[in-house]
Amino acid sequence: MKYYFQLQFRRIQRKIEAFGIQPTLGIVLAIVMFILFSKFLFYKTRFAPWIYLAVAVSILVNLGEQKRSDLLKNIFLAKPFRQVRMLENALIVLPFCLYLIYEGSYWLALGLPIVASLLANFTFRQVFHFTIPTPFWKFPFEFIVGFRKLSLLVLIGFLLTFQAIRVENHNLGFFSLGLQFFIALMYYNQPENPYFVWIFKGTSQQFLRKKIVAGLICSSITNFLIFSILIFFFSEHWMILIGIQIFGYVLLIAIILAKYSAFPSEMSLPQVLLYLISLIFPPLFLFTIPMFYKQSKQKLKPFLK
Repeated sequence: MKYYFQLQFRRIQRKIEAFGIQPTLGIVLAIVMFILFSKFLFYKTRFAPWIYLAVAVSILVNLGEQKRSDLLKNIFLAKPFRQVRMLENALIVLPFCLYLIYEGSYWLALGLPIVASLLANFTFRQVFHFTIPTPFWKFPFEFIVGFRKLSLLVLIGFLLTFQAIRVENHNLGFFSLGLQFFIALMYYNQPENPYFVWIFKGTSQQFLRKKIVAGLICSSITNFLIFSILIFFFSEHWMILIGIQIFGYVLLIAIILAKYSAFPSEMSLPQVLLYLISLIFPPLFLFTIPMFYKQSKQKLKPFLK
């Protein structure tokens, strides 16, 4: 069991090294980003503890996925298997619990380890034998796969929208609309197999145009209901809502181009940092989007001759 966790830690180190950063520094940066995201979430909405809880549970459910559990059962006997699952879940919820304690959400901080220990006893794909339907079947895989993996977060976004209307809090509504775009950005974090690019009949420019158009259409499908509801109930803030929608499209275009600017590898640390800096200071997208576009064409050219 000790070797298993040493191996997992080494895999994490190699993932960080693939970003072009020293592992220790990468771990420190991940902790800092986790804290900053947590502070931002708790600053923005009073429902942050419940969103926090949903995110943690979503991660735990993924850890209990059937194929992964079956692999662990082939490695460990029953008792060590249970110990591994319990320890994995404990390590996952530890940072969430510490921050919940910092924010004074003591009951949730106490309940989360209990939930984690209970979920360690379940293999989830054995429980749920259904495929979540999506409206994206005519489009590339990113939204189909991403929507199914992060469907819980998508649902939370809709619930926040209805809560914003119920309590007449337009800021919470803005957050729920923006959340849908940030969820969509997560769909593009992994490059596909080069074969699925190679079979495309067209130039790199045509490939990128198709990907961008598909991304904009799919994100519009996801956001249409939330945007329509918010524009109806908070019509006096229509300019802000349209601004969020347009900015979300810019973020989506940028992440698609950033993804293929590193293809067939994952995005490197400099690319991620440049994207994050542009997110903090949006005028930089006037520079980063053309740069990512140029790099993407160069990276895709060998596969799309």
